[in-house]
Amino acid sequence: MHTIPLLDEALSSWPEINFNIEPKSLESAHLLKEKLKSKKNIERICIGSFSNTKIDILRNEFKDNLCSSMTKSETIIVFHVFKYL
Repeated sequence: MHTIPLLDEALSSWPEINFNIEPKSLESAHLLKEKLKSKKNIERICIGSFSNTKIDILRNEFKDNLCSSMTKSETIIVFHVFKYL
């Protein structure tokens, strides 16, 4: 039987792998923020979300020290900017 590892287990079991994590709820975004505060190698992690609110919870905490993808609204803005150049 296989089990899904917890975040700490995944990060320690595969130190050479980068992770793309999407918090699915506001609660999970806050829990992820607290968990990542104790990690020394957050450069292995990229946060993605369609929600500005969820991704901003992490961006506001870690500033430029944490990779994050564009949200849906940011993608739309970039698309429109380049469309009219």
